[in-house]
Amino acid sequence: MQVHNIGSLIKDKLTKEQLQMFDKTIFDPLLNVNMVFNGQLIHHFLLRQILEDGNADGIYFSVLRKNVCFTQKEFNIIIGLWPTNTTLEKDYDNKRLQSLLFGSEKKKLITCLEIEEIFKNFEFTNDDDAVKVALVVFIETVMVGKDKKTQFDMDIFEKS
Repeated sequence: MQVHNIGSLIKDKLTKEQLQMFDKTIFDPLLNVNMVFNGQLIHHFLLRQILEDGNADGIYFSVLRKNVCFTQKEFNIIIGLWPTNTTLEKDYDNKRLQSLLFGSEKKKLITCLEIEEIFKNFEFTNDDDAVKVALVVFIETVMVGKDKKTQFDMDIFEKS
């Protein structure tokens, strides 16, 4: 499944109520964007990353012999996300989603394609769980830009 197909998968899978919940996340504006992840461009910039002691909140690059700072503020402006004061509640049973999707088996190695298929075929009984798994799939495949054959990071379920 290509990156831009994840948005369609999420829109097809989630119910109207679940989509309204997804709309309240910072990733909503990106759901309708036909994005293509360019790993080579990211790699190119990361090769030019420099250490800068002055600002721990930013990442610095040397571009055309100029030091360029890229902070969370610039990132938000570029992708159209704005800061929010909303505090998210954390689900402290951090293995719950993992055991919901995989049962009692300790599945550690799974590809992004497999998690997409699980999300697509799973019958969610809880709207929060459906939206959390949709966000996990979106973050790993679109924001991180992982290929469908790449190993999925199971630890992300502990953060959701």
